[in-house]
Amino acid sequence: MFTCVVCHGTTHRPYHTKKNFDIFVCDDCDTLRIHPLPTKEQLDRAYGAGYFTGDAACDGYMDYEFEKEVTRRTFEEHLDQIEKHQPPGELFEVGAATGYFLSLARERGWRVAGVDYSSYAAARAEENGLPVQVGGVETLAPHESRYDVIALFDVIEHLLYPEEELAQMVRALKPGGLLVFATPDRSSMFARLTGRFWHAIVPPQHVFLFGSKTIDQLLQRHGLTVLEKSWPGKWFTVQYLFRVLYTWLGWRPLYVIAQRIADTRLGRLSFPLNLRDTMFVVARKRPLANEENTVVP
Repeated sequence: MFTCVVCHGTTHRPYHTKKNFDIFVCDDCDTLRIHPLPTKEQLDRAYGAGYFTGDAACDGYMDYEFEKEVTRRTFEEHLDQIEKHQPPGELFEVGAATGYFLSLARERGWRVAGVDYSSYAAARAEENGLPVQVGGVETLAPHESRYDVIALFDVIEHLLYPEEELAQMVRALKPGGLLVFATPDRSSMFARLTGRFWHAIVPPQHVFLFGSKTIDQLLQRHGLTVLEKSWPGKWFTVQYLFRVLYTWLGWRPLYVIAQRIADTRLGRLSFPLNLRDTMFVVARKRPLANEENTVVP
């Protein structure tokens, strides 16, 4: 027996089994989760160097150092949205990878720091002069009410204990500070149409998958008010698209294609794609009384 992290319901039904991980869905709120939780050994294997360099077993990136450049437009748009509500100050990123978002924020005048579970990624960030430690949300515990912004992009779904870790992040925010994140939307039309074949079902990396309403419920319970919510697209390279298709469908020829075009002009072409199954959320700790919620359709 286990309890839903959103509604605290205790009734779950089997949904899918993928890569030997059992996936369940809450009968009351439809939140999807892995049970039992992945072990440290499983996560260490999942987030090694291969996660960033194209190892087929890691369900990650073909070439993170190149592909991060394609995300610049997305990250710049995220910073624009953050700065509508908060001028540059102290920004902390959970799941900072090699620090690319932090470097863009620092260029705009933010004082930045971050953490990442991967020692490989943190080492690459440090080589680039970015203060990224190895670890997770637990590193925030000593720094209560310090940060103006805590950011997590495609990270919340990776957290093993989202309630406890969200509480730690809220404590680390200054009054009026922002929690900003992007995460797959379990309630999206694309997720509903593809069902158990939805590409965001990636165990053991993705532990919990939330819907738009359930993420609101979780945030509100921890003293956060949603200021903005939108469903933006992203930019992808052709090589990454084939990598994602391989992760999604499990057809080995797709991975072979991704490998063969990885260093070609075709493979590195980029394009925008919006399946409207990723939500971007800006939420404030104890929001100002004169600022109303705005949800961008």
